[in-house]
Amino acid sequence: MECEIMHENDTTDVDATDSPTSGVPASPRRRRFLGTLAAPPTIAALAGCSFGGDGATDPIVEDLEPGDTAGYPGAVRFGNRYVMAVTRATDGESTLSGRFYHRDRFLRFENDGNVVESYLVDGDGYVVTGDQCVEYPDLGAGFESVAAVDADLDPDAPAEPELAVTGRTTIDGRTVLVLELPAGELAADEAGVTYYVDDETRYLRRIEAETVVVDYHSWNEIDPIQVPDLDCRPIG
Repeated sequence: MECEIMHENDTTDVDATDSPTSGVPASPRRRRFLGTLAAPPTIAALAGCSFGGDGATDPIVEDLEPGDTAGYPGAVRFGNRYVMAVTRATDGESTLSGRFYHRDRFLRFENDGNVVESYLVDGDGYVVTGDQCVEYPDLGAGFESVAAVDADLDPDAPAEPELAVTGRTTIDGRTVLVLELPAGELAADEAGVTYYVDDETRYLRRIEAETVVVDYHSWNEIDPIQVPDLDCRPIG
């Protein structure tokens, strides 16, 4: 399973002088802003996970009903082309949106009126603030190297717990399954997370957590990501 996970309450800071997330001059306020952008509080936002495909080895469990349980790969289908939008649970304010096309992606971060856009196209990264663009050549290779190291860190980690189907509801006129971690799987101080999965296609539609809501849509309908139409200067 290939994933990029953004965890709740992750306060990872960013060195705005040379970080591929920033690419803009350093300042204390800018560093705080970019630190927020680098790791928005989204608990398992699943910004690039593949839980099986549509082929013969597809692990999706058919005909899930309220009361059933299934592991993530059996309950949720996650493709390679989609749109994601993150909003604050308290006020619905947008904090992050993105389009994903296989390994390419476009992300738009928003915070108190500040906007940063980042692109990853054919392995090269671009960060746009205002009308300024910075290019990070071969950024994708670095991401892949980090992912390979992470995959080897804990080969004996326990499997993800199963999700319980707790009901059905509708989102934008589509019937979705409501899935949650069984109560016994949550620590005493851990907030629950609710997943909404299209009942017919089993593609992920929404994740609701204590602080954020993450919406997914336009599965398999996204056109290729284009590089920004700006004069981008290489980093360094």
